[in-house]
Amino acid sequence: MRFSQGDDAPLSFAHHVPEAALARLGIPLGRTRDDRAVQRAIVGQALVRHDGGGGRISYSRSGEWWRQDRYEDTPFGRTRVLGTVDALTKMGLLNGFRAKRGAHLAEEKADRLQSAFWATDALVAAMQGEAVEHRRPRVPVLLRDENGDPVALPKTQKVQRIIRTMERRNEERAGIHLSVDPAAVAKRLWRFSDHHWWAMSDRGKWVCVRGQEHPYMVQMFARRSFDLHGRMYGFWTGLPGVRRSELLLNGERVCEEEPDWSCLHLDLAYAMCGLRLDGDAYDVPGADSVTRAQLKGAVNTAINAPTATAALRSLMQKRFERDKKGRRVWPLSMTWETTKAVMARIEERHEGIRHLFNSDAGVRLMRIDCEMAGQVMDECTTASVACLPVHDSFIVPGRHHGFVEGVMGEVLDRTRNRLSGSGTTVYPVARLHCAGAGAGLPGAEPLGASSVEPGTAPLVEVAALAGDASTVPPVSPPVVVPSTLIGDPPAVVAVSPRELIPSTVIEGPGAVLPGSYAGSTPGPRVSTPSLVDAAPDVPWPLQDVAPEPRAVVSAPDPRASSREPRTAHSTVPTSPHPRAPSPAVPDRLCPTLRLDMTTCHPAVVAIPDPHPHVIYDVDGTPIRGLPVMLRPIAEDLISQGHDPYTPPAAPPLKVAPGLPGGIVPRAPWPYTAGIR
Repeated sequence: MRFSQGDDAPLSFAHHVPEAALARLGIPLGRTRDDRAVQRAIVGQALVRHDGGGGRISYSRSGEWWRQDRYEDTPFGRTRVLGTVDALTKMGLLNGFRAKRGAHLAEEKADRLQSAFWATDALVAAMQGEAVEHRRPRVPVLLRDENGDPVALPKTQKVQRIIRTMERRNEERAGIHLSVDPAAVAKRLWRFSDHHWWAMSDRGKWVCVRGQEHPYMVQMFARRSFDLHGRMYGFWTGLPGVRRSELLLNGERVCEEEPDWSCLHLDLAYAMCGLRLDGDAYDVPGADSVTRAQLKGAVNTAINAPTATAALRSLMQKRFERDKKGRRVWPLSMTWETTKAVMARIEERHEGIRHLFNSDAGVRLMRIDCEMAGQVMDECTTASVACLPVHDSFIVPGRHHGFVEGVMGEVLDRTRNRLSGSGTTVYPVARLHCAGAGAGLPGAEPLGASSVEPGTAPLVEVAALAGDASTVPPVSPPVVVPSTLIGDPPAVVAVSPRELIPSTVIEGPGAVLPGSYAGSTPGPRVSTPSLVDAAPDVPWPLQDVAPEPRAVVSAPDPRASSREPRTAHSTVPTSPHPRAPSPAVPDRLCPTLRLDMTTCHPAVVAIPDPHPHVIYDVDGTPIRGLPVMLRPIAEDLISQGHDPYTPPAAPPLKVAPGLPGGIVPRAPWPYTAGIR
């Protein structure tokens, strides 16, 4: 019998038959409970594997392999496993063979084999109708070495955080009931056995998976590193894509087309280099001999290959493979030289990330897209949306397709900013805005610096509204204020350009009545440029206007307390569009500028990266934290006359006692270098 690598499953402790069932086989039971547990696990996995198509179960007979403690916290051991397999083989319940010593290290990949066993018809007939218990892994995290074999997890805080995160996500998905659409089952596209789900692929072949009603995920890392690979796997990831659209999540039909990220790895690679991917990533000038789908495969091969030679060799082997639609993955007519020329055109098309091609970057990019998938799942859990990941796509109910795509877009933007280090963060702060008459109105001040002069405020004359005549003639032509600002009928305001006092915006977006004064900041004369765009696009709420007009309105005393209400409280929500920040107020709030929420409105400030995640105390001690947490501390330090954003000067070097000032010992005193 000829065996090849890939059609076997590794020995696991996941399937068990009842201990009473061992007596039906007539085998001698193990002396201890652990011995019997190993017997139950080997028989149970042989039955499940036979139900899934009769594949082999591989194991190792090498003492060196077993000394690496690959089955931690299980009773599996070399003596128990080899003894049980040999005993069941002699009784005719298992078939098996022993691989030659070092066969798993053969040069050709197809010849790398391990010893294996599989169930016989006698074992299946004897255990007919017997229940098999399925046990989930002790921890939902798997670490593999360079050869793909599992290794023991290190006991570190980082590993414990990863385990806790996966356990939480599995608990959140325990309430999801996964089933198959009965209409698809009626079309004979699905069939079910005792332990497996069988799905028809688009190539007409049956794909077998160990089905579960409640999903469970395992996160897998590669090459003994938790920074490589790290994707999450469940039994649904092994189903054909055309069949995954026929699943039901809690009885709901899922999306026919799974929402996914387009050109994700290329997009992330560009972000790592501080660039953005423009246009079609697979539109390569000069590569007319291959189709777009074949170019896509070539680009992904170049990203994942460790060397250029390995990428070319992989493409040459794919000439004999076919995709889901039956087309060749790589043209059969392509030679080594023509393939090399196409790869050169691909590198020219993506010149900005040329150094990432043939650098084995794919395994690192998988770690990033795994974190992105976790963020999408967490957002869906918060919104009570059932979601199952399939690497960089998601199985979700059809009615939530738009919501999930929006979440994916936000996660992608955050990841781009984090990788490139050039994002912006928005923080709400209070800013003081001063504005004169609206731009374009008669009597408006020209662009320039207007001043706020504390002291006695001049009177501003307003034309009477209800037939009352003004006693003071206007100095300048009347100003007609639109009715959308202060209501009907239109008001005619007489304002002197010299006596015009800039108004302060009160309580968020809203119109400012020209000539009114709402400031309350005593102090020296402060020059501020006029804001010509201070007039909003939304009407001023009627509740903020005095119900009865007056002929003469005097500005309030700026020396009065700013806590006294100027207008009635507004019941109209503020405009969702943020107002442009005022150039009159610096980013670092000045201690001499008094901010008052009764005379200021919230503004949105975009702080470019890198954010000041650290400030310095008066004594030079660094204080680290989020910018939104450090801002109030920084304001207190600024009010004390200290600049918290300037790092302290380096302290002078300490000189050992008794040495001249210019001599500094190289080793910590009293030791010297080279002396122990």
